Amino acid sequence: MSDETGPLADESGDDVEKLVAACSRLLPPPEKWTGVAGYPEGIALAVIDAIWSIGTRYPITRGVIGRYRGFRRLEQADASNDSLTDLLDLYDRLGGIDAFIDTIGTRNRVSTQPGATRKAEAVHTAASLLKELGIDAAEQFRAADGTDLGRSAQQAWRTVPGQGSGISWRYLRMLLGLPDVKPDRMVRRFTATALGLEQDTLTPDDVASLVQAAATRMNVDPRALDHEIWEYQSGRAATHDPQSTREHLKTAARAFIGAAMPAFAEYNLIPTSFYRPFLRVGHDYEGGVVLGLPEFKELESALTRAYPDRFPDTPTAGIDREFPITYILRFLEATVARCAANAEEYEADSDFGRVFRAHLGKSCWTHVGLNGWQVVGVGGWVGQSFGTHPCSGDFHPV
Repeated sequence: MSDETGPLADESGDDVEKLVAACSRLLPPPEKWTGVAGYPEGIALAVIDAIWSIGTRYPITRGVIGRYRGFRRLEQADASNDSLTDLLDLYDRLGGIDAFIDTIGTRNRVSTQPGATRKAEAVHTAASLLKELGIDAAEQFRAADGTDLGRSAQQAWRTVPGQGSGISWRYLRMLLGLPDVKPDRMVRRFTATALGLEQDTLTPDDVASLVQAAATRMNVDPRALDHEIWEYQSGRAATHDPQSTREHLKTAARAFIGAAMPAFAEYNLIPTSFYRPFLRVGHDYEGGVVLGLPEFKELESALTRAYPDRFPDTPTAGIDREFPITYILRFLEATVARCAANAEEYEADSDFGRVFRAHLGKSCWTHVGLNGWQVVGVGGWVGQSFGTHPCSGDFHPV
């Protein structure tokens, strides 16, 4: 894969040294880097992630990935191994692009231009083009790297609406285990600042070349360096104080609920009519914006009535209607209440676990310590054990 670098991308001079110096000064030492897990055998997930993550908040992409994984679990399949054929067949089984959006995706588009292509359509187009070239599985994608087939695949990908810059192609390569850099706005901003330049003076290829050169100088994986730069520039690396962590957990837990509601209805754990108000929450999650939606005001009000001792600071204002299903309250208690209220310990209600196991045939609650429980949800989210501090856990996509 060749890169066209602009005149500002000086891979052998001061620019790389400046970038290396900034990385050494601002990033954690390499031995503490987390790296990029990606989808080494799941090209379907990689294509979804590569396209959905460009120009949207990453929690939106996590939600799509989580719902895709959850739906495939309902079909007794593991999305981690899905080929492009599996992805395209799922579109067909659901009834097309609109049905994919309603069930799994979001209505985000590839750009803000009027009439821009929806991301779900771009994913379908990209998957179809790669498959037509003979690339259907992750190992075939990697084998094609550096060959005429690989170059044809890159050219085809960049014809997909919204993918012409090549940023999502680079990210696709990273997600499938190939060394590359995703020069999105976060990485571009970090690089431009390190060089004392305006962000717009560097092209994506300039940035990719500089970060790759810096990785070589630092003797680190360029994917890992890209990830650490992104973490730093997005502010995630600096949000480890208790208050920020608490807010992060509350937001993540609420996003989890929105993603899990359809799966609960699928298993007849709740009436379909009950979860419908939450569809917008699960499918169009936009970080803090979602916290002000009426659906969550009602959730908080219901939880306050059900668990007044756990929500001493939660206002009681809201829609005065009883929450109809007791075990949903118990589930919400386990995922939200402990983050929203500053209770130092809690015990998950085993009744919900028994009901859930009866439908799924596997454990929903796993005891992992004296005061900690692991919550496993269908929506693709996993809550790690909390321990004794209300903010000592985290949520992450499976």
